[in-house]
Amino acid sequence: MNLPPDKLSLLSQYDNDKKWELICDQERFQVKNPPSTYLTKIKSFYQDQGGVTRRFKRRVQESTQVLRELEISLRTNHIGWAQEFLNEENQGLDVLVDYLSYAQCESRRTQKISRLASQRDDVHVCIMCLRAIMNYQSGFNQVMTHPRCVNEITLSLNNKNPRTKALVLELLAAVCLVRGGHDIILAAFDNLKEVSGEKNRFENLMEYFSNDDSNIDFMVACMQFINIVVHSVENMNFRVHLQYEFTHHGLDQYLESLKLTESEKLQVQIQAYLDNVFDVGALLEDAENRGGVLEHNSQLSARLEEIESQSAEGMAELEKQLLQATKETELLKVCTELNMEAFEEQFKTKAQGPPAALSTLKVKVAQKAPSKVNLIEGNKAKNLAITLRKGGRSPADICTAIETYDQQALGLDFLELLERFVPSDYELKLLQNYEKEGRPLDDLAEEDRFMMRFGKIPRLAQRISTLTFMGNFPESVKRLQPQLNSIITASMSIKSSAKLKKMLEIILAFGNYMNSSKRGAAYGFRLQSLDLLLDTKSTDRSQTLLHFISSIVQEKYPELNNFHTELRFVDKAGLVSLDSILQDIRSLERGMEVTKKEFLVQEDNTVLKDFVKTNSELLDSLLKDSKTAQETYGSVVEYFGENPKTTQPSMFFPPFVRFMKAYKQAEKDNEQRKRLEAQSSEKQAESPSPKKKEATGHKVGQ
Repeated sequence: MNLPPDKLSLLSQYDNDKKWELICDQERFQVKNPPSTYLTKIKSFYQDQGGVTRRFKRRVQESTQVLRELEISLRTNHIGWAQEFLNEENQGLDVLVDYLSYAQCESRRTQKISRLASQRDDVHVCIMCLRAIMNYQSGFNQVMTHPRCVNEITLSLNNKNPRTKALVLELLAAVCLVRGGHDIILAAFDNLKEVSGEKNRFENLMEYFSNDDSNIDFMVACMQFINIVVHSVENMNFRVHLQYEFTHHGLDQYLESLKLTESEKLQVQIQAYLDNVFDVGALLEDAENRGGVLEHNSQLSARLEEIESQSAEGMAELEKQLLQATKETELLKVCTELNMEAFEEQFKTKAQGPPAALSTLKVKVAQKAPSKVNLIEGNKAKNLAITLRKGGRSPADICTAIETYDQQALGLDFLELLERFVPSDYELKLLQNYEKEGRPLDDLAEEDRFMMRFGKIPRLAQRISTLTFMGNFPESVKRLQPQLNSIITASMSIKSSAKLKKMLEIILAFGNYMNSSKRGAAYGFRLQSLDLLLDTKSTDRSQTLLHFISSIVQEKYPELNNFHTELRFVDKAGLVSLDSILQDIRSLERGMEVTKKEFLVQEDNTVLKDFVKTNSELLDSLLKDSKTAQETYGSVVEYFGENPKTTQPSMFFPPFVRFMKAYKQAEKDNEQRKRLEAQSSEKQAESPSPKKKEATGHKVGQ
């Protein structure tokens, strides 16, 4: 029965009658047919594509029934049955993918006949069969390495049945979570974009998500898939790019309208997305606050990159023109050596016009060129061709730059794109077999020749990862260092400020006086209580408790008025996520370890040597600052009676920021009230009283 150990132990405790009853149940539910029986029937459905509407309906019903029985067999039979279904002789996965492809084409063909399209359930059951296969590790691996399987599953999102779309997203999410799966999913959605005529990737998915609001299961599956696609990416730039793709399709506005949904599962997925979304505006604002020098440097760097890009484009264009001119020169040279004039004189016909132009000759030669061999999956090869064109360099130069760690030759964006095309084991095997067979490399398509050279680079994945790390390292340090400095400075200034301490003592004294009839004197208060100073108002509602405290400080403790000048970078520290910083620094540590290992493998590489020598001390300094930030922050949080493990900087520092802002406003309000009172007193002093006016009037009358 293929039971796990815990179930097997439970089964052994049953008596013989119970065991026999279970065996009979198992026999009753198991399908007796061998895999070949189902495969023969399924092939007959998509190989016999003729017929009329009546035959179409009957064929779909029959195929759905066969697929349903196959799904039960894959799910309930022993694992050996499933392995036999998937072996090289039966090639069951190929058959299911072929049927799914055929069903997709039939659905598009019968789309105008909506009644026929809505009656078919075979696509859903076929995907259920694929899900049953993916429940086995060997089956999952076959699905991952199959050149068309994930693409066909993704195309099933265009099915009208929301249950089918939900099932598709469930499988795609599972693929996305395994190593290398994210690239496969993005390539599949690129293919969906091309086949469906989308303007932008994920367009249809967002349209279905926005319109199919009657099916909660589909909406939950869709939101879960978006979470995995966007937030499972480690690279921040790529993650922001994916986030923007969905924002462009209106995801943010739609999630705002779903806030009041009654589905708890959907609320959980929506909240998970919102909790992990990058606030690009805050990141840009933080980048702008780094100072004039950094801004000037970034402008210079951008200008330098622009000049280098223009130079690279110019060189590429010149190389292209030079290559074309060389070919034309060689062709003309051959024509001259062959004495074409004598040939034309002796073999021309009466109807023959002027000699053919060289460009026409080139077109004819090009038309007769043999087709190239393609080993890499078509959609991936197309994306690779686009990526290589963006690089602006020849394949040989790209591979040489990776081997020599030439950071100037390869930009960071290009490296991150190139990392998606590291050949899989399956692709490497295809390329190696082609080469072992002694077949000419010139017969391969340009992308396949690049992959052949690309895949031969030793430790390719490690090299690209190291190059990406080296390129991102300076920017990461520039981003992290100011945040650590703000945490350290804010924590130390708050804890060491004698004026702040005295201010809090005064506030505590007023609090104890107000609560003296309720309980004994308190020795402290929670930081959140500072916000209550604005909520407590005087009897005549003309001022708050903070206004009163400000006037008392002005009168009796004037030296405390500028207490806020001792608190530095508190507002900046409140925007920092210390956990995220520490996680980023740990990533830098791991990246530096990988780089050092690469250097140990090839100690003669001066690029790695210089990088490790220059930046190891910088990373050590960053690590020391991170420990200092943890210690100083933990110390000040404990000093105020809070728990450092559960209190983030975004919770601890903002009360101080709000208190300082409110106190400054209270000072201004008090000064304004004093001015108004003084002006009112002056007016009363200048104007005579009513009795004086009356006395003056009598004298005049007399």
